[in-house]
Amino acid sequence: GHHEAVRELAPGMQVLLAGDDTPIQMVRVGEAAWATQFHPEMDLEGVNVRIDQYAGRYYPVEKAEAIRAQVATVDTDPSRVILRNFVRRFQR
Repeated sequence: GHHEAVRELAPGMQVLLAGDDTPIQMVRVGEAAWATQFHPEMDLEGVNVRIDQYAGRYYPVEKAEAIRAQVATVDTDPSRVILRNFVRRFQR
């Protein structure tokens, strides 16, 4: 796994999405280079897989179930909408 790392923009980068905890969430450079810090393909099942994989590394194993309960309340659809819209925009 990794942690958010982009703290400042390179010349020509434009922020497309920002968040409270991670101010640079999605960027683009011109029309051809787009990048996200988050995983727009992630759904609840994918989050749960990561919870299992990260337990004992990013947090104590005994906290896994509490984290699983917390993320079960999060709507992951907005990130999937971003991904869907991106595909539609560049589909040929």
